[in-house]
Amino acid sequence: MKYTRSPLPYILLLLFLFLGVLSADSYAVRKMSEPKTIQVNPFNQDKYTKKKEKKNNVSLFKDSTYIKAVEFMDMDSLEKAATLLDQLITEGTFGEHTGLMNRYGLLRMRQENWQEAENWFKRIHEKNPNYFPAWLNLGIVLTNQGKLDAALNAYREASVLEPNHAKPYLNEGILLVKQQRFAEAKTPLVKARDLSSGRVLTKALTYSALVDYNLEGDEVFELLKEATYRRPDYMYPRYYWVMMSEDPAERAVQLDKILRINPESGLAHFLAAVNAEGRGEEGAAFAHLQAALQLRPAFGKWTGAFEGIFIENAFTDAVMGFSTDRNLIGKKKIDFDKETNR
Repeated sequence: MKYTRSPLPYILLLLFLFLGVLSADSYAVRKMSEPKTIQVNPFNQDKYTKKKEKKNNVSLFKDSTYIKAVEFMDMDSLEKAATLLDQLITEGTFGEHTGLMNRYGLLRMRQENWQEAENWFKRIHEKNPNYFPAWLNLGIVLTNQGKLDAALNAYREASVLEPNHAKPYLNEGILLVKQQRFAEAKTPLVKARDLSSGRVLTKALTYSALVDYNLEGDEVFELLKEATYRRPDYMYPRYYWVMMSEDPAERAVQLDKILRINPESGLAHFLAAVNAEGRGEEGAAFAHLQAALQLRPAFGKWTGAFEGIFIENAFTDAVMGFSTDRNLIGKKKIDFDKETNR
């Protein structure tokens, strides 16, 4: 289904990208940004070494100190986990155990100590270059340091080692989108969709929709529809639906669903205000803007027309002026940095 383009989606796009980037008002907004939406530990990485690596006939994965360290990590008690892992490394009972080094690298990732995490995963590669989790984790670490070409290489190495694992393909596709290499992003995202389910599939569908939109494709809304069907409470594809749709009524439906999921999203109220103003619904626009400003007072500096009433076109002009000042008009000027979610 082809569609024509009007100015308002560009306004909504810019608001979504820049207010979403700057806002921390909701879990949904934080989850909308990569690279940290790339999960630090998206699968049981210990399974890759459980059957292979033991020392002195004692399994690391049955060691009570290690088990407790993993439990602390699961509870976000990272300092306690660090103390126990430091103890294991200092004692040297397990030597340079791949699983222990990988766990320590994961800990440093969780602490956002990217350089140290990178060093640990590279140590693993020196010992065991075919250890899949370390390549995937290294890609995430390099992404967060802005070393994007090296990150792409790491994800591709991971895909070679585990060609039926969706996560490296998804991460590669997201990273190519970050670089606005939309045509290249299509193939790994399709591969991720074919291999995945659940959260990974929903993300792959959403980013595929973004790629299709930028390539002037005709599957945008079919992809977003499937993403929202599979995870109705996941707001990320719904925000993109608002961004891409040319239909104000359709945007209103999606914004209403977002606000039902999270009624305290200042960003959703702000976008709803812009959409309602574009439809001539001044009362609804005013109410949503009031709610947005109450939830996120910082939005006030972007609403030059908010002086108790809407002045015709002034609100839209203020938004366009905010965007033009940053030379960011145009749907392909997508800045996913701070694509960060945690």
